Amino acid sequence: MTTVNEIFIAYQECLSHLYEPAELEQITLRAFEHCCSFSRADLVLRKDEQLSPHSITQLNQILHQLKGTKPIQYVLGYSWFMDHKFIVSPDVLIPRPETEELVNWVLNDLKEFSKIKLNVLDLCTGSGCIPISLSLNNPDWLIAACDISEKALDIAVKNNEVLQSNVNFFQCDILKWKTGQSMSDFLKELFGSTNNLDLITSNPPYVLMKEKSAINERVLNHEPSIALFVPDEDPLIFYSEIAALASDSLRSGGRVVVEINRDHAAGVIDLFKKQNFSDIILKTDINDNPRMISATLNY
Repeated sequence: MTTVNEIFIAYQECLSHLYEPAELEQITLRAFEHCCSFSRADLVLRKDEQLSPHSITQLNQILHQLKGTKPIQYVLGYSWFMDHKFIVSPDVLIPRPETEELVNWVLNDLKEFSKIKLNVLDLCTGSGCIPISLSLNNPDWLIAACDISEKALDIAVKNNEVLQSNVNFFQCDILKWKTGQSMSDFLKELFGSTNNLDLITSNPPYVLMKEKSAINERVLNHEPSIALFVPDEDPLIFYSEIAALASDSLRSGGRVVVEINRDHAAGVIDLFKKQNFSDIILKTDINDNPRMISATLNY
């Protein structure tokens, strides 16, 4: 088997027990794009062509890792997000379509401010996909982002350099932002004050430990648990600190936008209300699940 079509079919047969048909087709296509620079149309128009030994070797190496349940994004070392190629590794979460929806919501919601220099902070940044995407769309915004993981920040900094965005990254545990100095010191240094932010964004950990059994093994075995899970007894632990930090750091009328666990929307909304936020909006994702919340700090 050396033709494009033969190897494409064999690929799908080897992985059919691991993926649903639509996802399987996407993964196979990505492997061929990576190894052979083939588009979807090429797979049809060039189906009878012979692949080079080098391409076949590359495809087989990828197949071996995919059969071990490693996500295609980690196998290739990158993931597409907002039409940009982001470096990823098992030290960061793979960017999700739902998070793209959050970024688009922010960009559309703040369109009237696109020519104004806003001060922005992203929390639990991971690969940096949220702040970097905001920076690429609004080069004049002053944007900072933090994460507890030094390895995750290494990836974010690389993405910042490769994509030529302008985000200032720093290490901070947001669960300890009140006691540690890194948050207040960095905000003062970059923004000139600790309470003049216009926007805070975050996609923090929100999956309960008891939900592990429902998590796909590709996620469970390969993506960083520190970026996924929260204690069952305190499912809103990150949102509590985000709401308090946002209340302390945003200017009057500033906004916070967060991605949430669909089962805890009411609890997150209540936290923001208690921290003097209003104009709280709950937005569903493409699958009609409650997924994002925007809140405005009262004047």
